[in-house]
Amino acid sequence: MKILIILGSYIFLFTSCQDQAKKLDEKKISANDIIISWYRISAITTIHDFVDITRWGHTKNIMKANTDGIYEILIKGDTVIIRTTQDLLVYELAAKTLNCYIQQDSSVSTYDYLLKYNPASAPAFKSK
Repeated sequence: MKILIILGSYIFLFTSCQDQAKKLDEKKISANDIIISWYRISAITTIHDFVDITRWGHTKNIMKANTDGIYEILIKGDTVIIRTTQDLLVYELAAKTLNCYIQQDSSVSTYDYLLKYNPASAPAFKSK
């Protein structure tokens, strides 16, 4: 009987936690009437980066990707540019939403990414 109670508690705990995902390391970028929210959500085994756009009171997800690869996000007019490393694994990427164009610029080198976010390991990736 105790095993059933403990097992039931674990099942309840894990199913209830999935619906209440917390946004970790959230960053907000805004220009004119566009607000970009870039954050991470940690599941039990993985962490993913998400990018949402808010405009005219509506919020839409525009990118879901593996963590550690988004370098920066820029807003130029009605275009959102997401600068990433070349090896970033992108699961979802919108082309246009809320009358904004979405572009992925994958020209950031691993060295430049590490120089910004993990300077201690960057020298190992510097081109010779």
